[in-house]
Amino acid sequence: MVIEGSFLSALFYKIKEFTIALPPLRDCQDDIMLLADFYLRHYNQEFHKQVKRFDASAQKEMRVHSWSGNIRELKHVVRVAVLKSRGEIITPKELDFDTPNTGAHIQFKLKIDDEKSKITSAIVHANGNLTQAANLLGISLRTLLVKRKKYGLM
Repeated sequence: MVIEGSFLSALFYKIKEFTIALPPLRDCQDDIMLLADFYLRHYNQEFHKQVKRFDASAQKEMRVHSWSGNIRELKHVVRVAVLKSRGEIITPKELDFDTPNTGAHIQFKLKIDDEKSKITSAIVHANGNLTQAANLLGISLRTLLVKRKKYGLM
């Protein structure tokens, strides 16, 4: 079948009129668990499993993950979690992220007016791991140590 060039170029421009710009998944935190629950149901059917939900810790990790692979990565993470799951609830140990879980820096970006509280929150979120807290904040470990001393957060 031969398609004329002019037809392909009119068709292309007609399709191009309907460009849809979608933000990255990391910018749509409200959608992450909706999509995860959708894929959970899908993979339950496919693998004949009875996984009911993600526990609170797993949900928290999923919300702060960077999702550099967008929905494709989310789909893979849920698929693997359903396969690894031995019970009805998915916990963080079943989550297998392809990329480091550094997406939370979006939530913890430093602003001068609330720097001390953001640093405290990041340290708590990282369970006291200062390297991880620095990553969450998008700053170096050395900068975090200096700021901790500045605010008396030792």
